[in-house]
Formats: sequence, structure tokens, C-alpha cells
Amino acid sequence: MTARWRDRLGVVLAILVVGLVVAGAGVLVAVAELENADKIASVIGAAAGVLGLGVSGASAVRARRLHAGSSPAALSEGEPGPPAAAPVTRDVLMQAEATDDARIYQSGGDMTINDR
Repeated sequence: MTARWRDRLGVVLAILVVGLVVAGAGVLVAVAELENADKIASVIGAAAGVLGLGVSGASAVRARRLHAGSSPAALSEGEPGPPAAAPVTRDVLMQAEATDDARIYQSGGDMTINDR
């Protein structure tokens, strides 16, 4: 089994466990009296908040480690790598057509518009 399938299996199992826990909590609240249901819901909400805080903290630490300790090739898609040491020269061909009072701004790289 490849690592990708193992990761997917882990995600599916986590979703199933969370779904079962939520369904069980729903049944527990449904059969309890109103006062007890309120107490149960408060405990479940507090536990969810603490777990969410833990997951977000762990994700932030993991992302920081990945970004600081990895090469640009190891970063996930969409994340910018370190800046290039020297500017890259490239040829860009662009065409545009405007009608009436339209403005067209085109750039093959970095661009400043109206001193912003």
C-alpha cells in the first residue's frame, strides 16, 4: 500500500470515527431530559473547542517546520518558495484590445499601477 493510500485511509477512518461520535452524542442528547441534554451539550462543546485549539496549534507548528526546514521542492503547491537570487529575464507576448474608456493593464511580471 502506498503512502498516499495510507493517508486517504487515515482520513476516511477519522471521518467515520468523528461521524460516529457526533451521531452518538446526538442520540444521547435526544433521549436525555432537557436539563441533562443542556449539560451534555455544554461538555461536548467545550471538548470540541479544546480539540479544535489543539489541532490548529499542531497544524501551525507543522506548517512552520515544513516552511522553515524544507527545500522549495518539498513545499506544497501554491506556497511561494524563497526569492530568486537574480532577476529572471523572459520574453512575453501579450495582446489586448479596449473599447470606449477602458484601461488595460498587462504585465509579464511585477507591476506597479498608480504608485501603489
